[in-house]
Amino acid sequence: FIIGSAQQTGSITLATGGVLDANYNLTLLQNAAGAGSITVAGDYTAGVLGGNNKSLTLTSGTSGIALNSAAITLGSGTFTANGNSTLGANLAVTATGGINFNGKINDDAAVSDRTLTLDGGATGAISVTGNIGDSQALSGLTITNSNGATFSGSVSAATIAITDTTAGTTVAFTGNTNATTSMTVAAGAGVGYNVSLTGASNTIAGATTFNNAGTVTLGDGVGPDTINFTGGVIATAPSAINLNGTVTAAGVGVITLGDAGTGVTVGGTSLVGGASTGQITMGAATLADGVTLTVGAGAATPISLSSVSGTALLAVSNLTIDTTGAVTVGGAVGTDIGTVTITNSGGTSFNSTVDAATIAITDTTAGTTVAFT
Repeated sequence: FIIGSAQQTGSITLATGGVLDANYNLTLLQNAAGAGSITVAGDYTAGVLGGNNKSLTLTSGTSGIALNSAAITLGSGTFTANGNSTLGANLAVTATGGINFNGKINDDAAVSDRTLTLDGGATGAISVTGNIGDSQALSGLTITNSNGATFSGSVSAATIAITDTTAGTTVAFTGNTNATTSMTVAAGAGVGYNVSLTGASNTIAGATTFNNAGTVTLGDGVGPDTINFTGGVIATAPSAINLNGTVTAAGVGVITLGDAGTGVTVGGTSLVGGASTGQITMGAATLADGVTLTVGAGAATPISLSSVSGTALLAVSNLTIDTTGAVTVGGAVGTDIGTVTITNSGGTSFNSTVDAATIAITDTTAGTTVAFT
């Protein structure tokens, strides 16, 4: 069922009050270059009477889509919004056939009080191609479940929460991501979903813990990616961590990337550190050819490393330590490592073998020791 046409330039309003239960696929269509607007004014439920599998497609003109309803529930249908959307209420979209926003999503109020909850179930992928909150940030963004979710633009919200996603798929934030209060990553019910933050400039407030059992990717090497976890970050539940950029914390926030069961693959020259004096802990790190891993940014940050290995046969990789805190390297350092540099430390202890072409000690606090045991 289609309302409007590719030539339509006026306004279309759907469900002026109450709940509209539609037993059909519905398309609201306007001239994308015209000045038309679409308003969803009430809750919309599709297909309950006839199989719970109907879709809703909104294609607006340049005035965009006003989503003023609390719930759009499509069962196994698909939700698609073509055009920029504005939230006029806290909105939950449920559509296990998939959820697609092909445009921006913004809050309608200056106080950023709107939340958006997206639930694609275990079978529905989520895709948002435009920026979220670039003119007015959301109060909250929640991914309840999905068969993978991709946010291609920037994301700005007070809170970002991931409850679950199908095992083996990824919740990917490819643009700049800004959570001014917190980011919550739950374990989920599956055997492990992945989370990826690969925007150039990302700030996540609060202490962040990745509880997902899949992988965590921080940076992708396209530009100097920076992820600032202002309250610190802990990632020991994931199966593996992919690092390709800068990870920082502030205050006394700790940075824990990996443990005995979670290794860290360093895909490009990367820095783990920042102004924080909280502990930096890393699991076994494997460096790609030709990259340098720098741990510490000159603050009084205690550092605990496991093993650090390069990749055999091609260009050598390097390890640099820069802190005024104490450093412990518990595992072996070797396999195609070019230079190990201690720019500064409050004492460093290498508790296993060190195999490098060059070892350079620039400075260490007076009265402390750089020990190769």
